[in-house]
Amino acid sequence: MVLLTAPQGTADDWAPVRDALARGRRIYAPDLGGPTGGDRPAPLMRDALLGFLDTLGLDRVDLIGHSTGALVALLVAQAAPHRVVRLVLAELPPALPREPPAAPGRITAPTLVVNGAADAAGQVPDARMLAIPADGRPVHRAAPAAFAAAVEAFLDEVPDSEVARRWLAGSGITQTGESAWWDADPPAGPVTAVDVSDRMGWLVFDDEDLGLAGRLRVALGLMDLLGPHPLLAGQIHMAHLGPRGPRRRPVRSGAVRRAAVRRGGGGP
Repeated sequence: MVLLTAPQGTADDWAPVRDALARGRRIYAPDLGGPTGGDRPAPLMRDALLGFLDTLGLDRVDLIGHSTGALVALLVAQAAPHRVVRLVLAELPPALPREPPAAPGRITAPTLVVNGAADAAGQVPDARMLAIPADGRPVHRAAPAAFAAAVEAFLDEVPDSEVARRWLAGSGITQTGESAWWDADPPAGPVTAVDVSDRMGWLVFDDEDLGLAGRLRVALGLMDLLGPHPLLAGQIHMAHLGPRGPRRRPVRSGAVRRAAVRRGGGGP
């Protein structure tokens, strides 16, 4: 987990919530201001943060940012969406910089916006919005217990795509770009999302370490990661039907219904 405050702040600004967020996690709180203080443009701070992650070998992280730190976290999630597991933006400034980075990527990480500005939903259309009274002070300092509880609950919800990503990593397949992958098995080399679907899609429902619910979740996560694929869609459909007909609704997640829509069916 990486905590980002405004460039004028320090890592100690997170002290009221740091211990709660650190349970079971390794936390980093880099200084965004650098040697010249907080006068660097946000895109430069974004690049510095990506360099920080590269230096420490942190391929994928949860990003939590406050104020300008939230803006930098947002820019990182746009520039390198495959590197952000989950995104928490506290008191995000009201607008992006006048000159945002060229061709920003789509934010794919589940996102929680706490006390966001009026246009925060426009910047991150699929974000979950949350308001916590803070009396004009930084929310994580004014209401640390409420902030930490909300963030912990959000981080406990591991998305299907992340479950699938971890399953792929067990086979030596890792993501290196928004649509680029690396297969470590000989002959090691870059592969496309279609390659990964073709090679791994048929193996999901043969994985004896996963129950049926786990196989469905990984398959749905692969479709979120790699895009719709006929093989995966067909396997999901057959697993849902099963030998005794359609599975009961409590077993079916919203993602299963979304997959049915993607197949063109619309679901029950």
